[in-house]
Amino acid sequence: MKKKTILLIVCAVVVLGAAAFFGWRFLGGSHDDGTGVYVQPVNELNMYAAPSATVFAGVVESQESVHVDPQSGKKVASLLVKEGDIVTEGQALFRYDTDAIKLDIQQAELDMELNEQNIKSLQEEIEELERYANNTTPEGQMNAARIQQLEVEIATKEYQQKQKKNELTRLQASLKDDTAKASIAGTVQAINEAVAEGNGGYDMQGNPQHYITLTASGDFRVKGSVSEQFIMDLYEGQAIVIRSRVNDDMWSGTISRIDTSQPEQNEDNYYYDDGNGASKYAFYVEPENTEGLMMGQHVTLSPDYGSGEMAAGLWLSSGWFTIAEDGSATVWKQGASNRLTKQAVVLGEYNESYDCYMVMEGLTEEDYIAWPDEECREGSKTTTVFSFDEGGDMMGEDFSEDFSEEYYPEDDMVMDDMMVEDSVAMMPELYSVEG
Repeated sequence: MKKKTILLIVCAVVVLGAAAFFGWRFLGGSHDDGTGVYVQPVNELNMYAAPSATVFAGVVESQESVHVDPQSGKKVASLLVKEGDIVTEGQALFRYDTDAIKLDIQQAELDMELNEQNIKSLQEEIEELERYANNTTPEGQMNAARIQQLEVEIATKEYQQKQKKNELTRLQASLKDDTAKASIAGTVQAINEAVAEGNGGYDMQGNPQHYITLTASGDFRVKGSVSEQFIMDLYEGQAIVIRSRVNDDMWSGTISRIDTSQPEQNEDNYYYDDGNGASKYAFYVEPENTEGLMMGQHVTLSPDYGSGEMAAGLWLSSGWFTIAEDGSATVWKQGASNRLTKQAVVLGEYNESYDCYMVMEGLTEEDYIAWPDEECREGSKTTTVFSFDEGGDMMGEDFSEDFSEEYYPEDDMVMDDMMVEDSVAMMPELYSVEG
């Protein structure tokens, strides 16, 4: 019974929020049942402060990452940077062990000299055998066969000589290129010493590990996370509003990429799952302006349906106003002694995307207002506590059967992620976004 009561409250909040968004008159939320006409704080109704219907968690990161690994066959002699260092393009990151390269060069030169002597000896043997190769004696025939064998050996050694020459050229170039340099300007994000020691290998997902990871300096991008349940709501090129979690700072951006190649992983290298079998995927937003953004900053991301173009101020849905033919507007406001009064307001800009007006005069965020309907009368008592009719009578109908165990078995009374996101969309003031 306790679970059923909790579910009734949760569902009531969702229904209440939806009604407030689409029109309070359909709920009868202003109706005076003896306790007073229900009024709400203007600061919670301000649509400038409300997030979009769908909100995603995001974090500011570098625009580009570069991995720097030791060249094959080379050993690292000394590391020249540490994690957190700022590096410039072309700056040396580590030096190679050139002693080993010098030894390899000496060995390659000796191998080439020995091979050259062997080729010369084989050619001299052929010249000696050719003197008797033309006669028809059995010995002459054997000499002819031997000459063919020696020619094959010479061809093989000449091929080996070319390979040795190429190897020597590579080693000599490596000796001159004794340092690994940064290909971008940025920050040393990570260093994996095991890679330099030849023990890097692969991580748990089969991806090769890297010696040094650099993150580019300059412009940032924002990495967002979206559940597969809502990924179809996003598309590349979509306008996005980026909001700070700690203040009113806001930026505009555009989705540059949605990565559906594989689900995101948590710190334990497991794929994210929201508990209902829904994986999460990364998407990337390019801000139009990065001023004020910081590396690692946590933000919220929401589709821009026009809120990003709103000027700062008080914005209310058009349904809260009674607008006369001459353009004058009024609202039902809680006045002195908690009594309802009709308040004249001056409206400014209209936002068609959100169907809301900017209030220039007549209201402040500290005021309380009621949804205009036939129950609103001058001098009516007001209340900030919303109540239901006995028996769960909402909108003049009995909905008590809708919450029976037939629809909501006692063991299944849990809100899933979809219900929570819908609730955020309907009454954002009651929820906070979490990463």
